[in-house]
Amino acid sequence: MFDDETLERKRRCKCCECFQYDICSECVINAHKDMPFHNIEVWTDVEHRFEPLQYDRIIKNTTREECSKRGGELVQEIEVITDSGKIYTCQFEVTFCSCHSVARQLAEINLWPATPASPKMAFTFGFMKLLNYLMLEGHLSLQAACHTFMWTNGWTPKKCTAIYKKLTNECFEEFRHFLFITNNIIKDTSDCPACLKNGRVFYSLDGNFGLVRKKNSGSSTDPPKHGTKLFLDDMQVCEFVEKYHSNKTRTAHNECSTFQAGDNIRAKNKAKGLDQTGVFGCVCRHGVPKLFLNMKYGERFSYPVYLLQELMHRTPDTATPVIIYDIACKLKSHLENSKDDEVKALLERIDLAVPCWHAYGHGSHCQMRNSTHWKEDCGLTDGEEMERLWAYLREFAYISKEMTPSHRIDLITDGLLHYTNRKLVDIASSLVHRAAKAKEVENLTRKQLDQLIVENNTDDGQKLAYKINKQLMKCAKALRTLVKRYNDAAFHSGRLPSSVVYDEVANPKATIYQSLEDDGSGYFVVPGDVRRQALQLLNKEKRAVEEQALVRLEMGSYIAHLEGEKLAIAQQLANLDASTTHGSGMRAILFDEDGVLFNKILDARTLFQMYGETGQVPNEPPMYNSDSDSDSDSES
Repeated sequence: MFDDETLERKRRCKCCECFQYDICSECVINAHKDMPFHNIEVWTDVEHRFEPLQYDRIIKNTTREECSKRGGELVQEIEVITDSGKIYTCQFEVTFCSCHSVARQLAEINLWPATPASPKMAFTFGFMKLLNYLMLEGHLSLQAACHTFMWTNGWTPKKCTAIYKKLTNECFEEFRHFLFITNNIIKDTSDCPACLKNGRVFYSLDGNFGLVRKKNSGSSTDPPKHGTKLFLDDMQVCEFVEKYHSNKTRTAHNECSTFQAGDNIRAKNKAKGLDQTGVFGCVCRHGVPKLFLNMKYGERFSYPVYLLQELMHRTPDTATPVIIYDIACKLKSHLENSKDDEVKALLERIDLAVPCWHAYGHGSHCQMRNSTHWKEDCGLTDGEEMERLWAYLREFAYISKEMTPSHRIDLITDGLLHYTNRKLVDIASSLVHRAAKAKEVENLTRKQLDQLIVENNTDDGQKLAYKINKQLMKCAKALRTLVKRYNDAAFHSGRLPSSVVYDEVANPKATIYQSLEDDGSGYFVVPGDVRRQALQLLNKEKRAVEEQALVRLEMGSYIAHLEGEKLAIAQQLANLDASTTHGSGMRAILFDEDGVLFNKILDARTLFQMYGETGQVPNEPPMYNSDSDSDSDSES
């Protein structure tokens, strides 16, 4: 038996994770046999404070117990970094098994090994996911993340450096790719479900010169883990650019804008010290990334031409691509004057437009012809999706510029895939918002147009004359110069005098203004500024009506896409052999995904019902027990 003093000392233990207080060490250890990563502290009378309790933390992979090739066991000491960044030295009971390595046995219990062979350190999946999303959402480098955990968990600088080196030695890159594979076992989530397969589909193109890579940042021995999923092969891009006859192709209308894109002369000498000068790519109208490539020079025409050729190979023939580019007018002229028939043939497949905000840098004739807000069947598409993407990707620049080529592509690809998930997670709500916004714009422009008609539907020119008089008073000096130039020109017209005097011109009630307002036919001449305003309102109203029709088609495309995925899962379940371990696991994953799709379709139909795009009623998700399905069918 223990005396009172001993019992009191034994009771002074606490668990900081599950909030158990005032318990003895034996009880707390027994209660945490299956919870080796809890932080247990014990009170010390000498130091008069709580200190970590030292005991054997045992972790074991029980899935190997039934393996036919199972041999003996060995207890191996391993350091584990937990979700919160605390470090515990654990005893890992390694099972000698010829079909599973030690690293795999750790991964099966959600511990990611620091090295593939003989790992001495492992990280919990929660810790690795936290690092991943700190990088993707917070743009935090691994080094900064490790320093953060050092301050929050009391790591020594030496331990922090050791952990950072373990993570950068392909450990973190492998985990990110593992996470991508496990999240995309069933389907490819990088495709946009709302883009039309039969109709106009919008792609925005642009280049970014912030995502550079230094020449002295090392080289890669292995290709990118994502391959060419989103980034085109660098060797093929370089080969195309070198062979492209861009210098022999003359582009007209260079005076349309002052953008440097497409100018080979301006592109020279900008790549000094850089291995890659930036990234060129495209996204769809809904912001989903499509294709990207690395640039080694300025934004030459060879980059959009090559990307367009690859993009057309991946676009259904039934779709009509609308390519939105900052200098679409110059690109069109470039394609028309190309000596390559394959390049010139792109114009037969695509329609070109200029983003609405970049259009203000072009001439007025180009704005009216090419701006998305003036182009037919473009709706309210602004074409500035690439700028929104760059705002997200640009934050990776200080990390990616010091990476090897493969690591840089993998990081940017992970960022693009995460950006895709951010866009797709609420794409149904986004479509509803687009439709509501378009209706609001239509109603507002109609109201403004009616008000404009009412305000200017009068033969009394006094209001207009007052405005002109006010302007003349501000510009008296300029007006005197204009009178002199008019008289010197000796202008002759039936309605205008051959010469005028300043006092007459400065008087808004003078006969000269009356002759301008009334042509003698009895019809009121609408002032130029009113005509321009009315034209803009009519065009905006038309674009809003087009947008509503386009969004309704996209709503139908979204529901059809989900129903197609649901049907594909049903076919996979019908052909699946659930008697094997792999088949059983796939069956569980497919059932989960089927339920997710079922809920997405119901939510979409609820959101879209007011717009008439509800799609087909989804079937009930398959039951886990196939016997219950047959019983219910027989009862019916």
